[in-house]
Amino acid sequence: EEFRYSDRLELAVPVLDMSEEAYIDRSKEFMDIQRNMTDYEKAVAELSNNKISGSVFMIKAYVPLLKSLVSEEDYPRLYDEFSMVTSGCGEYAAVHAAWRHKRTYLAGRPETIIPYLAKNNAEFQTAYPEAATFKPLIPAGDHPEYPSGSSAIYTAFVQAGDDWFKNRLGFDNASSETGPLEFTIPAGKFYWTDGPTEDITLEYENLREWVEELPKSRVYGGVHFIDAGEAGLALGKEVGHACSSLLERLLDGDMSATYTYAERGSINPFNTEVAA
Repeated sequence: EEFRYSDRLELAVPVLDMSEEAYIDRSKEFMDIQRNMTDYEKAVAELSNNKISGSVFMIKAYVPLLKSLVSEEDYPRLYDEFSMVTSGCGEYAAVHAAWRHKRTYLAGRPETIIPYLAKNNAEFQTAYPEAATFKPLIPAGDHPEYPSGSSAIYTAFVQAGDDWFKNRLGFDNASSETGPLEFTIPAGKFYWTDGPTEDITLEYENLREWVEELPKSRVYGGVHFIDAGEAGLALGKEVGHACSSLLERLLDGDMSATYTYAERGSINPFNTEVAA
């Protein structure tokens, strides 16, 4: 029996241990990271939190590589196809996939869990006295914490992009071959807090390095525990593969690729029965 992508999306996210012991462990890790934050980490958090800046960052990483591999004549058509599978499918589908799992767990955010432990666990309160008044750098969304939607969205884009480069251009691991990337937040231009006191330039060897930092970036923002970010990466990879599969089927002429289930009946604009 065929192993459907819906099955893979279901299994991609690790089962979340919601015991108090597990939350104590992940909260300790969270607070240890929070204690060592500088303006650089705050800049990392702001880039990944802003979906417009993050999406543009990824597009600008891939575009020079695409231009180097195709003719000027073919570029507009191929860029449109690339955009369809990454932004049009990957990012959009990752939101839906992430919410499927968020509704499974209804997991609490650090903003709720950390003060709770500070109030009810003496050992945690002693080790992290600042936990009692913890507030995230970036206000958390009013929805469940696990998995990280942002990590899933960006990873789905990059996985779909890498698959597209390989399938269409025979170029492997494109996100690892983008070359160095930079993103600068000018002095005084943080969105969620004061600062930075000077320009902060984020530097990455390639786009893949930025993606691998996403789980920690969500901890920097104070909105996720790190395992939610890691689960988002795992989910995003499967979403990206699913979008790539959909595109390949469409290019092969299989218009049923977009059906939500295989048994869906054929339809026409006049809503009359159509022979299979």
